[in-house]
Amino acid sequence: MAKGSRLATSLRTAALGAAILMTFGCGDDAPQPNVNASANSDTSHTIAPPSTVNPPSVDTPADEMPRGATTEPQPDPTRDENPIQPEVAAALQADGRVNVLVSLSAPADPGKIASAADRVLADLDKATFQIRLRFEAVPAIAGTVTDASALEVLDSHPDVIYVSLDPSGTGAGAGGG
Repeated sequence: MAKGSRLATSLRTAALGAAILMTFGCGDDAPQPNVNASANSDTSHTIAPPSTVNPPSVDTPADEMPRGATTEPQPDPTRDENPIQPEVAAALQADGRVNVLVSLSAPADPGKIASAADRVLADLDKATFQIRLRFEAVPAIAGTVTDASALEVLDSHPDVIYVSLDPSGTGAGAGGG
């Protein structure tokens, strides 16, 4: 490799390392790359190992946080903007009751599914939502909605990602039967 191209590669590497550090930040005690390395230098341009990077915490002042970092809870990316299917509200209005399948934001872990279902059911009025099925291996519950107020709770609940019709009333759409 020619001396000139090695210099260009070294400078590009140093600039990339500096850009990464400016974007993600690192702790004051973390080693910094040498962006002024000479052309004949074999100094490696390393970024601080993860153990020395100081992630933002709840107590980190906003002006000390890396660009783009936040301590605010982030929305669940799997949650639909409007989790209630339009057909659900239409069926409730037409019939005064509707069987629904409520998809929960929980990993396929029986304990986490049960916790998410418990949180949702605790926020629903038993007079407006009757639980029919709770699943152990599928993050969902099946029930009957008898009032629009239950749909409002489900629509705004952080553990609910989708509410669809369950015409059979058996929860078959969630893998139940």
